[in-house]
Formats: sequence, structure tokens, C-alpha cells
Amino acid sequence: AAGIDLLELSGAWLHVVRDEAGDLNLQKLLPEGPPTPPEERFQALVRVSDSQVVYDDYALPTAHGGDFNVELTQISGEIDLRRVGWAKVKLSASERLGRLGSLLVEGEGETDAGFAWAQVRLGAVDVAWWYHTLVPGRDIVIERGRADVAATVGVVEQHNRPRVSVSGDLRVRGAALRLAALGGRRITANVDAGGTMAGVQVHRLDARMGGLSIDARGFLGDLSDPVLDLIFDARAARPEELLDLAPESADLERRLAGLAVSGPLLVSGTLIGPLAQANLSAQVGAPGAVRYAAADLGEIAAGSVDVRVDLLDLSSPNVRARAEIAAVDPTDLAPLAALLPEQFSGEPAVAALERVAADVLWSPEVPLAQTRLELPRVAVGDLEVLNLSADLALAGDVLLVRDLYAEPLGAQLSADAVVEVTGPGAPWAWARGEIAQLELSRLPALPGLRDLHDLGGRVSAGFAAGWDGEAPMLIAQAALDRPRWERYSVESAQGLVVLDADSVMTGDCLASLVRLMEAHPDAGIIQTAPRASGRAPARGPRAWWWARATSTR
Repeated sequence: AAGIDLLELSGAWLHVVRDEAGDLNLQKLLPEGPPTPPEERFQALVRVSDSQVVYDDYALPTAHGGDFNVELTQISGEIDLRRVGWAKVKLSASERLGRLGSLLVEGEGETDAGFAWAQVRLGAVDVAWWYHTLVPGRDIVIERGRADVAATVGVVEQHNRPRVSVSGDLRVRGAALRLAALGGRRITANVDAGGTMAGVQVHRLDARMGGLSIDARGFLGDLSDPVLDLIFDARAARPEELLDLAPESADLERRLAGLAVSGPLLVSGTLIGPLAQANLSAQVGAPGAVRYAAADLGEIAAGSVDVRVDLLDLSSPNVRARAEIAAVDPTDLAPLAALLPEQFSGEPAVAALERVAADVLWSPEVPLAQTRLELPRVAVGDLEVLNLSADLALAGDVLLVRDLYAEPLGAQLSADAVVEVTGPGAPWAWARGEIAQLELSRLPALPGLRDLHDLGGRVSAGFAAGWDGEAPMLIAQAALDRPRWERYSVESAQGLVVLDADSVMTGDCLASLVRLMEAHPDAGIIQTAPRASGRAPARGPRAWWWARATSTR
């Protein structure tokens, strides 16, 4: 062998097998016993052309549990063994089944020590096949894609076993994949990245999912159980396309079904953590007009919107967000009119708002929202309220109102309240507070008091009130300053006023009661025949029976 200078192989075929113990079948061709003296080793230049190698590996773990197999064809190049104990290789090839479009290897190694390194260039690699063959888990499903790889491969013998390390650059074009964390929706992507076997540094990721586009960069670690640290920018034509990034939530989709945005939504943020439970932080901007419509609330138009969102754990999202809106204009509140008592006539009207901010906490169980509300004017028919301000917190369908201040009918009102606008028990409300300097002459603007006339004076009171959607209930400690009605007047008066579901009277009834009291000054009790109203299932039969019984006395 020492006398051979050149060996040419053309059309050769070689089958290499690595068994479950990690031993190559080629090792059995080597003679046993002491190493061959250097002067007797094969020292020549080997030239290969149009040859083929079939490689089966039963020791390499695969995702499908079977053996690893590739078939290299059109192998050409040189193997330089002229230096004793050293080998230099330069070969090119392709894979018969298209798993590799091209292969170019340039490397060298020390044969006695088991050390080797090589520069490897792979062209048109079938990404889907290699990923699903070598990477376990199904959080990511790759359907197609081709990649170009430039890598450095090192092999070191440790404990009689080769230890392989790889680092390199990756360029993927035309990939299509599905992520379990995004409900299996298809994503197409192009990627430029570099990395090692421990993880990948993404230099640029250009992805599309429907009408949503995403550009990202960052790190992907632990390919067997992926962990993300990504920075991204996204653009979506519709809000629904952003919802596709989150797991399906019927409640969230229902609440946002009436949201329409003029122009694109712009998003930037980070995605950090294990792929299935990653945490998302994002800044969402809607520079165009925003409109929201709901069957039970009406329609609202808004100016530009900026939202800061923190979404914890994509698999079971909890959302923390802050929204800042340039302007809010309630354009159609007609559906709210149906929720008001029948005594209120006219469609609600609210003045436009400027620079509105709101905080939101949302979970699959209970959505929470908080904001500071400042309304210069609110009106329902002839009833007008000015300079309304309050801290609002929404938990599900229940609205909590704190530190409310308003000027109804020229008075000053401060109160706290709880209101359920929608939901199975709605509508209902409860409030407590104080009202000061209410002009009695303006009371006829209130529902149920429109037939009161010739009132004067002012009233201030502390009160607690409730409303179950049918009958209001009120208890108030009132102080009157110069009260007057028709020909009656006094300097001042104090009293306890109680109105509940059994004692709601119309203005006509109150006026008739006064006339009867004047005509019969000795009467202790004046009784009317009650009329049932608002007969809810829980108390309707009782109210009907009582009305029938008392009216026949």
C-alpha cells in the first residue's frame, strides 16, 4: 500500500452502517491487533467520481423511532491520505431522494486521535424531512421549506464515542409551518439565522399568517423543547388577524366582534418563554379611525388608539393592558334606551371625549377594566347632566362607579354606585351619595314628576338608592331651603324620604294626595287602590292577587 500514489474510484458504491452500539461496519474491515506502523499505512491521493454511499444509522435517535437513512449520489472529489495519520477531504454530492439538493465538504482530521473538523455547505435542504426526523415533539409542524446551510462540524473522540458539535448559518426560503400554540394555523416564513446545537440566533424572520405580517429577530433555544426570546414587529389589516395569534376564546371573540379599524394595526413587542406558555408584551397602535358596535350598547367612534398589552401564558392567556385613545365619540346609543325605565323618553346623548385612558385585566374567567371617565355632558331626553366624572371598574358585566361627581339639574352630586348593564340578572343598580342645592323647580324634568308644577326652593340630601330594572327604591335624609308648592311655603324643613317598590307614586297621585289631605285634615290614613306594575316572575302573582283583593274592598 505504501507504494501506491494515486487511487481513482469511478462509479463506486458503498454501504455504511452504524449499529445500535454506535460501531461502524467499516471498522470490521480493519485488521485487529497492534496499530499498523506508519511506514506501512496507505498513503495516497484518492480521487472519486460518480459514486454512491448509502448510510444507515441505528444509534442516532430519531423523532419517529426508526433508523436514520440517507443516500448520497454523484459523489466526486479527493481524499488526501499522503500525510501519515492525517486525512484531508474535499467532496461534493447530492441526496438521491431530494433531502439534500447539494453537499460540499472540505475538512481534515487526525486519524489516530479521532479528531476531525469540516466546512460543510448544504443547498436546497428539505427542512420538513430533517426537522421531523431529528427533532422530537409536535409543538411545531413544518410542512415544507428549503434551506441553505453553511456550517462547521467538529468531531472529538470521548470515552470511545464520537462527540459531534455543529455551528453555522441557516437561510430558509418558502417554509410553511403550524404552531400548536397558535391553534395550528399555517404560517409561511423566510428565515436568516445562525446557531449551534444548543439554540438558534434569528437574524431575521419574515412571516405571514393570512393578512398578518411579522418581522422578528431573537433567540430560539433548546430545539427539543423550544424556548423563545424574540423581538417582533407586526402589521395587520384587521383586529381578527391579531386574535389569531392567541388561543381560541369564544368570549374574547364575542366582545371584539363589533370592532372595526380603518387602516392597519401596527404591533411591536417581545415573546419570551417556552413556546407553548410564552409571555407576550406588545405595543399596539391604530393610527386610523376605530369604530365599535354592540347590539346591547350601541356604536362608538374613536380616534387613534395606542394599547400596551402583556399577555401571560399563551396556552391559557391572562391579559394586562393599558389603552390610550385620542378621542371617543358615542355616535349611536339607541340600544341603551331599551335598558332605561319606560319613564325615560328620548335617546341617550353623550358629548365626545378627548384623551381617554383605560386599564384592562382579562382572564378566561372574568374580564376586568378600569378607567377615569370625564364627560362634559350626558343627556336622556330633557334630562341633562353636566361635568360628570368618575372612576370606573368593569368586572364581567358589572360596573363599579367610584368618586362620581356630576351636576344634574344644576345641583352637585357625589356618589358611589354599582350597575349591571348586561347579563342574566340585568339591568339593576345601587348607589349611595349626597346631592346639594337641587332646585325643586327643575324636578319636572325627571321621569314620573313631569306633572308637578309651581315648585320652588332647594333641597340637599344624603341618600341610598336601588333599581331592579322595574321599580326604584330610595331612602334619603333631606333638608329643604325655602320650599314652595303652589300657595304653600316655609323657611326650611327636614325629613326622611322613603320610596320603595310598594310606594312608588305618580305626580298626579301625589297632587291628589295633597288635595285629599287639605279636604280631610283629620284623616290619619288615606289609602289608594294599588296598581300592579313590572310584574316579574318572582313577585308577579303576589302583586296581581293584592291588586285584585284591595280594589274590591
